[in-house]
Amino acid sequence: MKITKSMKTTMSLAAAMGTFALAAGSAQAATLLIDTTFANGNGSFEFDSSGTQLATGAPNINVIGKWISGDATFLSGIDRATTGTREWGGASVGVISGAVGNQTGTPDNNFGLIQNTGYTVSAGSTFDLSFDWNGDAVLGGWDADDNLQVALFTSSNDTLGGTLTQIWSGSYLDGNTSSSYQTISLTGVGTIIGASVGQDLFIAFGTGTAGADNGDNNFAAVDNVNLTAVPEPTSTALLGLGGLALILRRRK
Repeated sequence: MKITKSMKTTMSLAAAMGTFALAAGSAQAATLLIDTTFANGNGSFEFDSSGTQLATGAPNINVIGKWISGDATFLSGIDRATTGTREWGGASVGVISGAVGNQTGTPDNNFGLIQNTGYTVSAGSTFDLSFDWNGDAVLGGWDADDNLQVALFTSSNDTLGGTLTQIWSGSYLDGNTSSSYQTISLTGVGTIIGASVGQDLFIAFGTGTAGADNGDNNFAAVDNVNLTAVPEPTSTALLGLGGLALILRRRK
C-alpha cells in the first residue's frame, strides 16, 4: 500500500498526540502515601518506630511506627483529642491493627491514630483512601451508636500545634457483634482550599461518641490503610491534547 502525504501527516500527528498523552499521564501520576509497608506509612500497624515487627499479646501503647496521638479537635470531623496510640490484637492484614476508642474506667485516656504523610498538598489534588475497620461489640465494647471518625487535613506549620485546615472527613457506624472487618473504599475525596496548598497532608482516625461509659472498653480496630494523592492534570498537557485532537479531526 502506498503511503500518501496525508497519511504521513496523520501518522506524525498521531505519534505526537501519543507523546502528549504520555506527558499528561506522567504529569498526573498518582503518589502513594500510605500502604501496609513500614516504608510507606505503616498502614498495617505491624511495626514500631524502627520498623521492627510488634509483638502480639501486649497493648503496645505509644510505639506504633509512623502514627502519633494529639489534639485535632479544631477540625469539624474530629470530636475528641487523643492521648495515646495502641494496637488491637487481630487484624485484616497481618496480626495487629490500630485501635481507636477509650480505655475502661479512664474516659480521658482516648486512643487514636494520626499521621503526617509528608506529602505537600497542591491545588486541585484529590485523594483515594481505603481502610478496613471493625467496631467489635464482643471484644471491644463498641456500641451501635459509637462512630469512627476519619479526617484529612493540613496544618499551617506542619504540626498539630498549627492552624488546622480540614480537607475531608467521614463518620462511620458499625454495630458488629462479631470480629468481622468491613472495608471502606473512597476515590476522589478532598477539597483543597488556598490555605492548604504547600502544607503537609495529615490523616487522623478517632472516635465520636465512643467512651468508657458502659463499664467496658470502647474500641474499634483500624487496619490496611491505603492512601494515594492524585494531582490535578496539568493545563499545558490538556491543551496540547485538545489541540492535536482538533488538527487530526480537520485532517480527516
